Amino acid sequence: YQLYGWAEYGVENEQFESALGIDYFLTDRLTAFGEVSVIKVDGEELDFDTFDLGLSYSLTYNVSAYTFVEFNNDFDYENLTVGMSFVY
Repeated sequence: YQLYGWAEYGVENEQFESALGIDYFLTDRLTAFGEVSVIKVDGEELDFDTFDLGLSYSLTYNVSAYTFVEFNNDFDYENLTVGMSFVY
């Protein structure tokens, strides 16, 4: 497994967003992941934003297909995303 995180700040909208996640390598090509996002708007308290669960499959060294389910701060289903990513 691999832990990761990210943080960013939007200067114009004064919004801070960050996340912590974990990748769990099921096979050489298949990875399961979970990520918790928090957000802070206009100097307010940090709020739990979303929780994502997903899978990523490496088609080649450079191309992966992924899907994840997004849940809101009440853990209610919000969205299903499918996509492709690449490295060059």
